[in-house]
Amino acid sequence: MTAPRDSAQRSAAQADQYAAERWINEGGRVPATSPTVASPRALRAQITLSATLRRQTGSPIAVRILDLGPDGMRVSSPRPLADDETVDFDLPNLQIRVAGRARVLRQHAPHVYVMRFERLPDPMVRCLHTLAANQHRSQPGA
Repeated sequence: MTAPRDSAQRSAAQADQYAAERWINEGGRVPATSPTVASPRALRAQITLSATLRRQTGSPIAVRILDLGPDGMRVSSPRPLADDETVDFDLPNLQIRVAGRARVLRQHAPHVYVMRFERLPDPMVRCLHTLAANQHRSQPGA
């Protein structure tokens, strides 16, 4: 049973490596045609925002965003989310409306989930990067 998990971890590490190489080759820009990769070292804004998640079926889920970056977000959800589940999201309270699809990567803590954005258009990625970079620069020692 441990072999598939190890294999999955290797695949995730290879995907991270590939995404990092593409990031460098694309001049620091994530192409809109490829999914972004969430990384613990990714640039994130510690922020509290309300957002809405929508599944294929069922009622919308009101969540609270705990941190946000160009590749994904961490959310607190009153309803459980499944690993690898995809949901539509809507973040209307930023400089521009950011909406699209996100995939649940893992449960971080009870009712807290790490999500990766999938194929966001460049203007949305830039908006999220600017938000996270501005907060990072404003922190002491950054």
